[in-house]
Amino acid sequence: MFPQITLLVLSQYLILSSSQNLSVPIEKLTDNQIIVPRVVNGKTATVHDVPYQISFKKRSSYFGLEYTSFCGGTLLKPRKILSAAHCFEEKLLCKPCSSVVVVPEKKRKRIMAVAGNLKNKDSMRWFSRNTGQWRELRKIMYPSSYEFPVDDIALAFTYYKFRLDSTVKTIPYAATHEDYKGTCRISGFGRTSDTSVSAILLYADVEVISSSQCTKMHKRRMSKFICTSDLVSDVHKGDSGGPLVCNNSLVGVVSGNRPKVGSFFTRVSAYKDFIEKPELNREAIKQCAYNRLRQRRKNISNNLNGSKATVAIEYS
Repeated sequence: MFPQITLLVLSQYLILSSSQNLSVPIEKLTDNQIIVPRVVNGKTATVHDVPYQISFKKRSSYFGLEYTSFCGGTLLKPRKILSAAHCFEEKLLCKPCSSVVVVPEKKRKRIMAVAGNLKNKDSMRWFSRNTGQWRELRKIMYPSSYEFPVDDIALAFTYYKFRLDSTVKTIPYAATHEDYKGTCRISGFGRTSDTSVSAILLYADVEVISSSQCTKMHKRRMSKFICTSDLVSDVHKGDSGGPLVCNNSLVGVVSGNRPKVGSFFTRVSAYKDFIEKPELNREAIKQCAYNRLRQRRKNISNNLNGSKATVAIEYS
């Protein structure tokens, strides 16, 4: 058993006020009504406890060699990782024609995917087995419909395969909707106080509540989420983008938490099509671009016609 666990959050989002209306769908929530959770205290993991765990790390300083974890992920295939969209979110001026957003190369190149490594901070050493396996990312994408917390899911692909062994393994994911209940496992790099972060990977077992309870507690449509409750012990543990595993199957991705209500995880089975076929639909992109071009021409034409009409009136 491990010690009593308390919620410790990096509060880049404000805490929900108890006076706010809770009768709106989750799609209408704003950033100050939801907290993206970081991990809390858990049990120390070994490389064999969660071999599917991926740590996304960024370089701690521009010239330094040390990298620090900022989000988690789950290894689905030797080159394929599932995570959360809010870990890689891009600020878009307009909605893209494509069904997915592809993270720009400049941002992607600053990130490493690391497996078989228990350290929150570590230096990349290619030929040392003690630091796990480090991989550069070839592509990161998430649904263009994403607007936190809706469709908070992302895929990352590495250039080279992870070498599967006793410390690095893939995990199957849920492809059909199930109403999960009972104990499931989450993992990530947790906080031990307001000012310190765990130096190593932690994991914890949490109680998952039923879909009907989840909807009732949040007073919102929660069909694409799996929930835990603040009223249940050992909740709110997990790193953004990290795994929720039930019966040795990946069922959820750590997404967010509503204070005094509970944590929620993106339901993996709801995104089966995205996970299996995330490629760009080129025909749809062409049609979208064509429609936008037609609309632009129509707007220009209307503006010109309007100008001509005005001039004619002025000179009549």
